Amino acid sequence: PVVEIPAGDYNWWYGRLRYTANPARRLSGSFEVSPTPGYYGGTLMEYTINPRLQLTDKAAVQVGYRINDGRVQETDFTDHVVNFQVYYNFSNRWLTTTTFQYNNTDAFAGLKFRLNYIFRTGDDFFLVYNEGRRLGDVFDDRKDRSLQAKLTYSFDF
Repeated sequence: PVVEIPAGDYNWWYGRLRYTANPARRLSGSFEVSPTPGYYGGTLMEYTINPRLQLTDKAAVQVGYRINDGRVQETDFTDHVVNFQVYYNFSNRWLTTTTFQYNNTDAFAGLKFRLNYIFRTGDDFFLVYNEGRRLGDVFDDRKDRSLQAKLTYSFDF
């Protein structure tokens, strides 16, 4: 559903209750509940779960699932966002992360691959590939793609 929010000032507060399991364990993760009364004159309740499984000392997988359940101007909405991440570390200097994301409200799917090379403590080189696309319309093959590089380097004085 499409809801037009009139221009104006909106104020709300939110609370957050989070439980995070010990990340040193093979199976860890977090669970979060976040109520937001007054959200654009309505309400929003967010639920998030992020289980993580450490497969080996170099590989891990994590699934993130978030539900936003809200009501704005007499319109109810629920959206679902799913993230699936694979972490693989070739060594303490070469790290990779691959993320797949799906959002039902925007009918969007995305893929991101990040390579991180730590050439000195606190100094990194990142290479990131992103691709996103709209789903649902077979005639709409628009894709967003990017390749980014980032270098962090600290100067010692």
